[in-house]
Amino acid sequence: MVRPLKPKLSRPAIASAAIAAVDADGDFTIEQLASKLGVAASSLYNHVSGRADIVELMRDELFADTTNVPDLGSWELTLTAFVGRYRAALGRHPRVIPLLIGNTLAGPTTTAFYQALATILRHAGFDDAQLLDAVTTVDVFALGAGLDLSTPEDMWRPERFPPGPMQDALMAGTASPGRSDRAFDFGLAVMVAGLRETLAGRGPQAGRWDEVGTRHQ
Repeated sequence: MVRPLKPKLSRPAIASAAIAAVDADGDFTIEQLASKLGVAASSLYNHVSGRADIVELMRDELFADTTNVPDLGSWELTLTAFVGRYRAALGRHPRVIPLLIGNTLAGPTTTAFYQALATILRHAGFDDAQLLDAVTTVDVFALGAGLDLSTPEDMWRPERFPPGPMQDALMAGTASPGRSDRAFDFGLAVMVAGLRETLAGRGPQAGRWDEVGTRHQ
């Protein structure tokens, strides 16, 4: 009798198994992945160099559908579509985010992703002195928005707050279903407007804000 062939081990298969493990448990181990894939742990090292390499495979897997955003006629519309895809990709697997921010990016899909983002912002008009700051601003916003997709609708309950503006907002119903999407749309519009104002020379001046709100040049 011919024995059934084992599924071929591959880098995409390892990435998918790792994402599934993190979705379920919040983390992964080499031994856990090997068990899920039905192979010896040593077999994984024929395809990956270690944990950091697997994290980058996971990042590449998440970003696979985010890089091909078409030019929508303006950098604002194109950036809005790009960030929307980014948030959706992260929101499908929010427990992966802490692993991503602790790892130096290296995967080809991920580098293409950030190259695409930088290209949008370069076409907007950001020069070398500002481009990395602009990329980082968009990245931080999207990461936070992706995490927010995983929060419960009743994360904030009015009865847990003393009288004041936060309780007033909650009592007004702004924490109703759809809060995350509304907040994302609001924040994205504010961010794009801020980037536009910066390009026009009316944005915030460079500097560092300390913990008491004092800006230092």
